[in-house]
Amino acid sequence: MAAEGRCDVLRGTPRGDSAPIARSQRGRGRGASAGWAELESRGTELIRRTGCVDFGQTRDPENLSRLMTEVGIEHALLTAEEAAERWPGIRTNGPAMWHASAGVIDAQTTVRTMVDAAVELGAALFTGFTVASVTRSGAGFTVTATADSTAAVSVVNASHVIVAAGGFLPGLLGELSLPSGFLAALPTFEVRQEMAFHFPYANPDEAMDWP
Repeated sequence: MAAEGRCDVLRGTPRGDSAPIARSQRGRGRGASAGWAELESRGTELIRRTGCVDFGQTRDPENLSRLMTEVGIEHALLTAEEAAERWPGIRTNGPAMWHASAGVIDAQTTVRTMVDAAVELGAALFTGFTVASVTRSGAGFTVTATADSTAAVSVVNASHVIVAAGGFLPGLLGELSLPSGFLAALPTFEVRQEMAFHFPYANPDEAMDWP
């Protein structure tokens, strides 16, 4: 999934149901927190900590709570009655897990902040560079731009290439010099766009304390 615009969701919920996964998430979670703190120390708020409520059979809050406990993430597991008392506007029909450190990321500002930090550390930034192909060249790779790209360069040579094309990946896969067996084993991609809207209260002064 690729995030675009001003809003994305930050969650600390580990996935999976095994202790090894939980243990690996412990280190990753702490490292991620430190990374976000370092980015925000540049003077721009990137995360609005709103908290998150998980409930329902698909989310399986009891199992999530167990994993959150294993990785050391603060949370609270509430009964259906406790959840109804705390959030009268939500019917959980079962236990619910409250994760206070979750929040909403300003995705657009975050990407710009990361790019600025990379450039300050010596990274070369080429905007308007639409990738046409990535081919092997000796021990490295040659990345070639499309004819209509507006970047100052049309070819970039690199020892390593990370492809983060998001929804544009299906159209680029055939130009990445990947093994035919690997390409044949890939599932069919279906690109979708999801639009999220956040509406303010009509009467903010009358809104209940949430959550």
